[in-house]
Amino acid sequence: MAEEGVWMSRYHYFFARGKLDIAAMRDAARRLVGEHDYRNFCKLDPNVSSFVRRISAFEVRPVEPPPGTVGGPGEGRAGLAGEGRAGAAAADDDDECPLAPWVFVIDGSAFLWHQVRCMVATLFLVGSGREAPSLVDSLLDLQQCPARPCYDMAPDAPLLLHSIGYPEARLRWTPHADESLSAVAALWRREAEAATLRSAMLLTMRSSLLSARVARPAPSDRAGGGAGGGEGGGGGGRTSLVAWGELLAEGGRSPGGEEAGAARGGKYIPVLQRPTADGVEAKAATHEAKRARREARQQAEAAAGGTRD
Repeated sequence: MAEEGVWMSRYHYFFARGKLDIAAMRDAARRLVGEHDYRNFCKLDPNVSSFVRRISAFEVRPVEPPPGTVGGPGEGRAGLAGEGRAGAAAADDDDECPLAPWVFVIDGSAFLWHQVRCMVATLFLVGSGREAPSLVDSLLDLQQCPARPCYDMAPDAPLLLHSIGYPEARLRWTPHADESLSAVAALWRREAEAATLRSAMLLTMRSSLLSARVARPAPSDRAGGGAGGGEGGGGGGRTSLVAWGELLAEGGRSPGGEEAGAARGGKYIPVLQRPTADGVEAKAATHEAKRARREARQQAEAAAGGTRD
């Protein structure tokens, strides 16, 4: 059991590899390391007076399942990615399978409200090619960007508080640690079994989709733009049947929907050109005004109650 005095927290944020530019994301992540004012990378809490925090490490790396777990070395990465690469090797930076699991690993002494999700959101924008890594520098520069531009936070589901560090002098140990760990391990096993079964179901569904037979026009028809080709086209063109997965591979496409950081359609507005949320001073003023109105209402209700008595 730990007392006050946390000196390090580590967060993991998981994501699928997709088509994200890992090098650019690592460049942006490096710029977040150090002691900075992160007010543009959080949701402002009016009760917080200082937004200076220290990030000691921010890594972008592939997930390597521990040996002996589901999806461990030699069994899981090819299956999870669904690309049919049997006996996949250990995780490495050259793995470009769109479903390969990757993770952000962030170490810091303390974090602001939703800070990790905001930092990850900006890295997804960089990884998708819509923003340059220098966006981080601009958001950290309070002269250039005194208030947080409006951008969506990354989803909360892939976020994991991985570990917390305490100075040894501030620790006192409980004799019931084994029982607590056993209870957590049992919970982990139930969750892992459910996730494994769901993963098997999804991979089976994906295999069925990729093997579905679809019509492909003959080369002569494709060269002519498809006019008159195909069944009922009246042009004598012929079609052949092919697995949908093969057709996608020929076109350099991959199955699946929107990936992390993918555009949702419409014209993209760069972050630095967007409207900004209320700054620290405006947020504090709004909070103080709400507090004053609440106190005035409570006083009025108390006075009215005293009059009735």
